[in-house]
Amino acid sequence: MLKFPAVSRWCISFLIVGLALMAGARADGETTEELARRVILLANANDPESVQLAEYYAAKRGVPAENIVALPLSRGETIPWAEFTSTLFNPLQAWLVERGWVDGIGMDLTDEFGRRKYAMSGHSISFLVVCRGVPLRVGNEAAWLQNDQAQKLPRQFQRNSAAIDSELTVIAASGTPVNAFIPNPLFRLENPLEMQLDQIVRVSRLDGPSFAVARDLVDAAVEVERTGLIGRAYIDRGGPFKHGDAWLETAEKTARAAGWDVASDTKRGTMEMTDRADGMAFYFGWYTGGVNGPFKLPGFRLARGAVALHIHSYSARSLRLESGGGWTGPLVARGAAASFGNVDEPYLEFTHRPDILIAALLRGARLGEAAFEALPAVSWAAIGLGDPLYQPFAVGLDTQIEEIERLPLLDAAYVAMRQMLKLEAAGDAAGAIEYGRRQLTRTPSLALGLAVAERLHAAGNDSGAALTLGFSKWVTRAPASDWGLLATIAERLAEWGDAATAVAVWRKLFDYDLPDNVRKAWLETAKTAASKSGQTAAALEFDRALSALSPPESPAADAK
Repeated sequence: MLKFPAVSRWCISFLIVGLALMAGARADGETTEELARRVILLANANDPESVQLAEYYAAKRGVPAENIVALPLSRGETIPWAEFTSTLFNPLQAWLVERGWVDGIGMDLTDEFGRRKYAMSGHSISFLVVCRGVPLRVGNEAAWLQNDQAQKLPRQFQRNSAAIDSELTVIAASGTPVNAFIPNPLFRLENPLEMQLDQIVRVSRLDGPSFAVARDLVDAAVEVERTGLIGRAYIDRGGPFKHGDAWLETAEKTARAAGWDVASDTKRGTMEMTDRADGMAFYFGWYTGGVNGPFKLPGFRLARGAVALHIHSYSARSLRLESGGGWTGPLVARGAAASFGNVDEPYLEFTHRPDILIAALLRGARLGEAAFEALPAVSWAAIGLGDPLYQPFAVGLDTQIEEIERLPLLDAAYVAMRQMLKLEAAGDAAGAIEYGRRQLTRTPSLALGLAVAERLHAAGNDSGAALTLGFSKWVTRAPASDWGLLATIAERLAEWGDAATAVAVWRKLFDYDLPDNVRKAWLETAKTAASKSGQTAAALEFDRALSALSPPESPAADAK
């Protein structure tokens, strides 16, 4: 990932201001059902699952069946420009014009890149949804970079390889350049005007390493909208460029201001496999080429409906691998309902902005709206995975609290944690503890127990804190996402004077199928804690377990 000079930001801002001055009216708000009637679904007729996915989405969201267009396409992820133009771009554009989705008058002419010429005057598409099976990337055409106009571009932008989704954003335009990028007229706009919306088609993709993963993007969106997104936010800073870290820091502040429980990692390197990672509803991080840290734990899952983004070049170089191919495919394979990435080198300035994205979603925007508010450039490298109609905060915290007894137990626990934060923000720290204690009796959970215990510790009541977590030694089944939480609880119990319960929790943890490097790291911690607290037998037990393993290696993720 490389940084590009700030002149590009000036160009984008200039374009946006110009369009705003030209436009005359703000776009009217529409319901999700109204927007669904204007969704276009693109599938690969040569891939039965691609068509099946389009039909599935249409049925789930109330998209008219006649809004599905299935074209006979390559089943590869990368295709050359000539194939893209002849089999995808031109046929789709003609289909949209013929059916009135795009206002255009065709000409018996093509441009130098093989695209048919049109006189365009807008469109009525809410979102174009690209279904798994449609190619991902169009390859670079070196011959198109030999003309004088292309040679005048900065060296970094002498390229026309791009994400197919990003090229489709300009399908309601004519004569757009193919080399380098096009500024996104919707960037940073909370309420775009009609004329600005006419400049571009917002595109989202339903895709992933398997058909089941792609289909679950739809199911998760519809399901989570009924309750609102629930869990914690994880912000992993410490990357190579200061302004990228500044975006993540702003995203963290935005989440905290909205009452989210936020885990922030500011050290160099990404999250470690031993880090706490339960209830991961938001994940924003950088800067490695592939999934690592807790995401590599066997069976690790993000929270239902999670929004996850890892800033890195080529983070979506393939969507067909559960491990490898970057971050985007593996994140949705691990349960994210929305993710973003780049099929090629985007340069940092032209990636999806996490700070803008989270602010838009928390404001109530749908995924497809937030994605384009957060994206500086199109006809370039970025893609977004997920249902564009997904509205993670269709239901807010106040309603979640009112309905807390109807929520699944684990969801109720994270909602209770946010209510505790809300009470603390209002200056009622004692009320937050009391509320958490009451809710813990109704919805016992490790996360809520730790939240209450940490507040008791902060109030000087270590015995009460340890007593609150006493139930943790009876936990017999915890998902991989909770292993770091269990380890944290064991460490806190040892610190707060309950070594016996801490040892019991460590023993429970070591019953799981931990990777060797994680087991070694936690055995070292457990051995040290047991020794310090006088649990000699346990310390010897952990030491023997360590000796039975090969020499320890760091559980840390790759350095950024």
